[in-house]
Amino acid sequence: MVRELGEAVSVFTTRVGFAEKEIVRLDTTLTKTIEALQILDRRLHDIDKRLVLVEHQLTELCSGRKEWSNRLWTALLSLASAVLGAGIIYYLDFNK
Repeated sequence: MVRELGEAVSVFTTRVGFAEKEIVRLDTTLTKTIEALQILDRRLHDIDKRLVLVEHQLTELCSGRKEWSNRLWTALLSLASAVLGAGIIYYLDFNK
């Protein structure tokens, strides 16, 4: 009986040693995973900042484009009005 208990203690000691090694390995893996996730989080934060900056620049570009479009239409309408007015004056003077 003592011999069987000694063998059982030996088996349990071996298993506990294996469990301790496995816990250390899992702890190391967990630490590496946490570090990798922290690096990924920083990268995602940087990408998010860049995305906000690009979105802001795109908004400014679109508003500037609309502004230049409005200026162009105003200039073209003014030019068309001047040409039409000159044509009317020329036509009225020509018919006299």
